Amino acid sequence: TDTAPAQQVTAQAAGTAAFALLSPVPSLGPTMNSFSDRRIIEVLAAPEATHRRLLRTARRVPEILSDPDEHELVCCTELYGSLSLDMSEPNALRPWKQDWASYYVNGRSDVDFVVKTKHKVSPSAVAQRLLKKGPWRMVGQVQVHKFASTQFTLLGSFEDEGSNGYAQEVYLDITCIEQSMHFNRFKSRQEAFRKVFMEVRACIEGQYAAQGALAFDAYIHLLKAFAAKVPGNALTGFQ
Repeated sequence: TDTAPAQQVTAQAAGTAAFALLSPVPSLGPTMNSFSDRRIIEVLAAPEATHRRLLRTARRVPEILSDPDEHELVCCTELYGSLSLDMSEPNALRPWKQDWASYYVNGRSDVDFVVKTKHKVSPSAVAQRLLKKGPWRMVGQVQVHKFASTQFTLLGSFEDEGSNGYAQEVYLDITCIEQSMHFNRFKSRQEAFRKVFMEVRACIEGQYAAQGALAFDAYIHLLKAFAAKVPGNALTGFQ
């Protein structure tokens, strides 16, 4: 297929979103930029059904790992990545209502957790607990001795079969950290990132209202789409 037109469309879309972030907005009414930004989100954001499926998976992980009826495996469980940036609670003080996707999940998004394992609990025990709770299979494992961490990538579902005879599968990345120091550093980095991310969005929204928030969200979706195309996973979705 001819990739030139697609590259031109991506470049034009990126320029539109960046221009909308930098250009003053004289009113709250719709503009051509806001229509373009809205279209970017419509195309790149995951369907609501996909978002709900990832959320359901994310809710089950802490329940399973801290099940009181079984041996508790972890001290702390933290969600990070795209799902951790959901805007679940609308701002009651806004003079406008957000009518586009309130999340940054796209078609390639997964569920990301980091856990601090309890003393003498091996990372493999965490993975095995999750594997036996549904039709899951392990598709990846990476160990980093320097940070006392092991990441498992699972593919499957905790859900029952759907009307079409099978449950929709999702990817679940679970990073197990065995030392408190490394876990606390990881957690602090994620908290700092989310704080800066939300503060920047709030700043742009405060200056440009709905059009600023819309442009910011469109720009983030474009950045994630760009990162997914960089060879060798050189960039993460939010790097």
